[in-house]
Amino acid sequence: MYTVALLGVGLMGAPYAEHLVAQGLNVRLYNRTRSKAEAVEGAKIFDTPAEAAQGADLLFSVLSDDSTVLAAVDHQALAALAPNGVHLSCATISVETTKTLIERAQKAERGHLSCPFLGRPDFVAKKAHQFLISGTVDNRADIIKLLEKTCKQVVDFGEDPLAAVRSKLATNFMIAGAVVAMGEAFAMLESAGIDPRKAHELWTSALFDCPLYKNYGSKVLDKDFQDPLFRLRLGLKDTSLIVDEAKANGSSHELMETVKVQFEKSVEAGDGELDWTGVTKRIRSL
Repeated sequence: MYTVALLGVGLMGAPYAEHLVAQGLNVRLYNRTRSKAEAVEGAKIFDTPAEAAQGADLLFSVLSDDSTVLAAVDHQALAALAPNGVHLSCATISVETTKTLIERAQKAERGHLSCPFLGRPDFVAKKAHQFLISGTVDNRADIIKLLEKTCKQVVDFGEDPLAAVRSKLATNFMIAGAVVAMGEAFAMLESAGIDPRKAHELWTSALFDCPLYKNYGSKVLDKDFQDPLFRLRLGLKDTSLIVDEAKANGSSHELMETVKVQFEKSVEAGDGELDWTGVTKRIRSL
C-alpha cells in the first residue's frame, strides 16, 4: 500500500485528497491553513512539507503558482521521501520552474513526474478530471494505475517531463481564449440588441457541443463570477506563463498576447478575485 503525501489542500487538493483516502492509502497532508487539511477525514496532518513527505512513496504538489511550489518542494521535503519516492507536480507552472524541480529531485536521488490536473474543482470532486503526465521513473506504470482510479483519464505525453507542462499551458490557452472569445461575441450581439442566449444555444447544440462552451458560456451569460472555481488572477498567471513559453521557444503568440491583455486589464480593474470567466465582465461593459 502506497503512503502518499499531498501539499496544498485547497479547492483542487481537498477533493483529490479524499479520493486518495478512499483508495485505502496512508495519506499525509500539509496546507498552510491547517484547518483546510483537517477537514479531510482519514488523513494525517503535518505542520511542514517535509514532515508530511516523511517516508512517503509519492508526493503530490497541488499548489497555486511557481513560487509556492518552489517554497514547498525543497530539498528537505524531497529527501524525506522513501528511497524510491516520486514527486508528482500537479500544478500549472512554468517550464523553468519544472526544470528546477527536476534538478532538485535528482540531487535528492528521487523521481519526478509532471502530472498537472485538467479540470475544475467540481470535476475533481466527481473524479471527472484528467491528468496530463510525462516523465520517467521505475514505477511509472503503477503510478498511472493509481491515478486512473482517482480520475476520468490519464493522458500520457511520454518520457519528456516538460511535455505535460507545455501541453497543459497550451490547453489553458485554449480555455482562456474561448472564454474571452465568448465574452466579445456576446458583447457584439448585446450591442446590437440581440439576445446572446440564442446564439449560445446554437453554438452548444452544433459547433461547440462540449462542457467548455456549455459550462463557461452559461457562467458568462449569467455573470456568475462571485463563487470562483478558478480565480481570475490565476488566469492572468497562466496566460502570462503561456506567453512566456511561446516567446521562449520562438512560436507565434499574437493571440496569446491579446488574451493575456484582457486578463491584465481585468485584474487592474480590481476583478482578480472573481472567477476567471469574470474577464468578460469588463469586455461586456465597454
